[in-house]
Amino acid sequence: MSKVKVGDKVKGYNKGAFFVKGTLLGVNWIDNVSIYTVYHDNRTFKCDKIKRVKPLFRLKYYQDNDYVMHCNTKKQAQKFCNFLDKNGRVWNNGEPYKNTHWEESKEDSCYYFNDGMRGNLDGVGDHERRILLEAKDFRFK
Repeated sequence: MSKVKVGDKVKGYNKGAFFVKGTLLGVNWIDNVSIYTVYHDNRTFKCDKIKRVKPLFRLKYYQDNDYVMHCNTKKQAQKFCNFLDKNGRVWNNGEPYKNTHWEESKEDSCYYFNDGMRGNLDGVGDHERRILLEAKDFRFK
């Protein structure tokens, strides 16, 4: 389980079965076992396990040219480029985002998705105003 904190969106489980999606309100200890309090629809639920829910990536929140997406696995790059392609984005040469070009920089692959360009982590540091996002922190639909 990734580290979670109060206010995170989580999936709560009770005895291993899916229970509820909501916001983490707090954690209590009972007999050396963590009991999580999850808030959903004006009610609270007690869960014995929780999992952080990654936020959905929405292009409208990242319209500024200052954003760069880092994909450290080929799978992340494929998901992100497929997402961009489905949303009508193209490379700066007009080609669709079908080719991730991940092999060129591999785990250092970065996508300047508002500019239709790609690069690597070293290049991001050359641009003072760039804001680096991590693909592992988002869901793409």
